[in-house]
Amino acid sequence: AAYLTMGITAFYFAGRDLAPFVIFSVPPGPLRIVVALLLCVHILVAFALVGQPLLLIAHETVSPKTAHGPGAATLAGRAKHFAVTLVVLAANFIVANVIPFFGSMMGLISSFCASPIIFFFPAWFLWRSAAKAGDKLLAADKCFLAFSLLVLFPLTLGLGLTTAIQGLIAALEDIRDNAGG
Repeated sequence: AAYLTMGITAFYFAGRDLAPFVIFSVPPGPLRIVVALLLCVHILVAFALVGQPLLLIAHETVSPKTAHGPGAATLAGRAKHFAVTLVVLAANFIVANVIPFFGSMMGLISSFCASPIIFFFPAWFLWRSAAKAGDKLLAADKCFLAFSLLVLFPLTLGLGLTTAIQGLIAALEDIRDNAGG
């Protein structure tokens, strides 16, 4: 709901002139600063929710004794966790900036993954679990699940992949043109 509201609001104000990175569509000034700060908070929360468990697994791989228990509370344990975090962030930064079409590639990956995660799997799992438990779904629930599975999922997958592939092709053409090919 938040992403949809933000997208509709941004398109309402910027129309077809909406920049690929929405913040660049906000005029410079206090409002852009607020939007950038909100994006920063969003990234930090996403990092805390997704990154920390993955970083803990990386820490366990590098130094199992300092990842959990008494070893984690020591200065050495904290330093190792900080070092693992720093290395992962640095590697991500390098990959994101070395690959010239990284943004387009991320668009392709996210469009391929987001549609099933948002529209297919929840509807499918609810439908199947209700059937397995012998629960009767209301007609309105069946209609919503069918709409999610048969309309929203293929529509968002198709549109997302089409847009992402067009962006990837444009990025690769830019690379070719800049390389003199």
